[in-house]
Amino acid sequence: MQAEKKAQKEQGARAVAFDRINGKGMAGLGFARQQNSISYKDNGKGGYYISQVSEKTIGKDLFTLDKPEGVYEFWLDGFKEPMKIVFKRAPAYDSLEDIKGMVEHEGFYGMAEGSAEEDGLRLTTYTYSQDGYRIGFSRGKLMATLSDGRTTELVPVLGEQLTTSLDQLSGIQPRSIQETLYRIPEGAAVTEASLHAEKPVVISPEQGPVLEIPVSRERQPLDIVVEFRDCRIYLNGISPMDELYQYGTDENGNPLTKHMAYIDARAEMGDADKNLYYVNAVQPEKGQEGSSNDPLKMVYAMANMEGADQYNAGELAGFKAVYQEGESVIRLQLQRPAYGWNQEFVLPVQM
Repeated sequence: MQAEKKAQKEQGARAVAFDRINGKGMAGLGFARQQNSISYKDNGKGGYYISQVSEKTIGKDLFTLDKPEGVYEFWLDGFKEPMKIVFKRAPAYDSLEDIKGMVEHEGFYGMAEGSAEEDGLRLTTYTYSQDGYRIGFSRGKLMATLSDGRTTELVPVLGEQLTTSLDQLSGIQPRSIQETLYRIPEGAAVTEASLHAEKPVVISPEQGPVLEIPVSRERQPLDIVVEFRDCRIYLNGISPMDELYQYGTDENGNPLTKHMAYIDARAEMGDADKNLYYVNAVQPEKGQEGSSNDPLKMVYAMANMEGADQYNAGELAGFKAVYQEGESVIRLQLQRPAYGWNQEFVLPVQM
């Protein structure tokens, strides 16, 4: 990237300010960066793969025309040439129900669009709820009618990609976009399809309070209840563990470790149609409450896997938290519980 920037400068590209949009009514406007989602996956080598989805926006008060006019240029850092676009007015609807293909079910809205590609059928689902809850259809079945008259279930080729758009300008709550590529039988085309999403996963935006839990050399009972809209989580006790958590090595290759404690927990559902699928837990430093972007601050949720299946991730049993030698308090925050919802969405695919 540094070499690319140097080459741009030598070619005179630096005469243009990057991360800007140029055009009538918005000449030279900059972008405000908004981070949407970030996830970490252990790479098995002592590090993490990091996936991040973000968007950039411009302030609505900075556009000086009633409507866009002509061609606009996006100058993005890392590119020699601008991206040129023409704005087209999006369709307007009085309500979500007026959008073709939109399905409403107990406060959740969803629709599906399909487009044929060389490698198969790309399915894009859009979901929305006014209370900020997200819903995922990754375990749905895509039933298709083929050009030869057969009806069959299409098989996913690529894993799902779940993103969330945070449109701060409109005031609309986050909505989710999920894409999946499905294989189409050779020699056939899809004439119509529907997504049957059995027991989708619902993700709450809620965040519990930051708890300060004393930790000592002996097991201590706890009487803590964290309330969410659809469930309660009880913390019943905390015990030091013999196991150490290794989070890296020093300059000499020696392991860097922290102590670990096990927090007994159980969940009680308030909604009989849901079961707790997962709850995110972090150990935030003071001033960083609500953040879950640092993998070293994540807490491992443990489950009793008896009775677990593709729709049930087991019952919450506890959390493994970490602390440094000499620390007497663990800060813990439970966030964004996810539920398996005993409902079914059927979304007709708009082709």
